[in-house]
Amino acid sequence: MAAGAPVLVVGVVSRDEPGLGSGMLNMLISLFVAIVTAGYAWVFWLGTLVTLLGLVLSLFIPPMRDPETDDTVAA
Repeated sequence: MAAGAPVLVVGVVSRDEPGLGSGMLNMLISLFVAIVTAGYAWVFWLGTLVTLLGLVLSLFIPPMRDPETDDTVAA
């Protein structure tokens, strides 16, 4: 179990509570990140560059082959 991860016991809470709790947790984490990284615009540009690098590298991944239409001979 990850430390710091919230745990909801199935059947103890209503169906609406997990979604509400997850949404609130995401909003609070985003708020915390926005406050902590205020003034550090380079962090966002670094994230953009890393994302673009991943996109460019993904262009070199060969397409998946379909075993049904592949011309290789089974051993």
